[in-house]
Amino acid sequence: MAENARHGTSAEAPPISVVICTYRREESLRLLLLDLLSEEDIVFEIIVVDQTASHEPETDALFARYSERIRHLHIAEPNLPNARNEGIAVARGEVVVFIDDDLRIPSDFLRDLAAHFEDPAIEGLAPLVVVAGEEPAGAYTQQLYRFRGDWRSRERIRVRHIIGACMAYRLRLVRNLGGFDALMGRLNPSAAAEDGEFCGRWLRAGHQLWLAPAVRAVHVGNLPGGCEMRQMPGSEATRQQQRSLAFVVLKEERSFERMSLRAWLRILRVTVLRRDVLQQRPSVWLRAYRGMRRTVNDVREFWRQHGGSPAAARVDLRPT
Repeated sequence: MAENARHGTSAEAPPISVVICTYRREESLRLLLLDLLSEEDIVFEIIVVDQTASHEPETDALFARYSERIRHLHIAEPNLPNARNEGIAVARGEVVVFIDDDLRIPSDFLRDLAAHFEDPAIEGLAPLVVVAGEEPAGAYTQQLYRFRGDWRSRERIRVRHIIGACMAYRLRLVRNLGGFDALMGRLNPSAAAEDGEFCGRWLRAGHQLWLAPAVRAVHVGNLPGGCEMRQMPGSEATRQQQRSLAFVVLKEERSFERMSLRAWLRILRVTVLRRDVLQQRPSVWLRAYRGMRRTVNDVREFWRQHGGSPAAARVDLRPT
């Protein structure tokens, strides 16, 4: 990885593998790569896991120009968690950083992120991903985590999950957990909740997650390509989200073949027993319940068709 260092690094900062999973994004991918290539004073490698059939000439030219600094992998089937796993399999750093192809980062981003991992107790961490144009910066994150007070000034905040747009982990621990569940990329094109599923396994394995508010990336958003979650109609996005949540619950409860009472209650809580549903008429409750039953049946059938095991869709994560 030394060929990717610009002017050396601090003795304490661990080497970084940056994994960018890209699909049908051009200008935003080029801008992100140029952001990364401008970083100095840190050892890192860039791995692009490319699910795009063909690129614009400008993108191909950038890959050619920086071929010694960018490891460019191709996979045929668009599948975000599987693409993450492909990056994990070839990564050579101590810390792996996943960055979406529609983010922009400042020139000292990786250095500031790596500084947190100088503390051996830090195992998983995310920067503050700011939505472009939001005021104040981090308003979405404040709502997501229900933060109060002057949280933006804190060095680190312990959280229960981090969003997949940008996240960093100790690579060894990610491999030990088996990486991301590629079946979730086949269940829905959006791969909804694949980051949350991994965070759940991470916490159950006894690891911690942190948010670093002072380290910031900007999510441009509303761009074509990627998983296109934001371009699909709201009803379809909700349907895919509910399918993913049902999948996660059934997987965690090991209830694909025979539903446990606990699994039913957990799925009811996220589909029917919600404030926005319970505030409606009983007919809406019934419609939500019927929709939940269809979702569960769809997910169980999907499980049967795809081998009945996440291992059926997982790549070899041993370092190459």
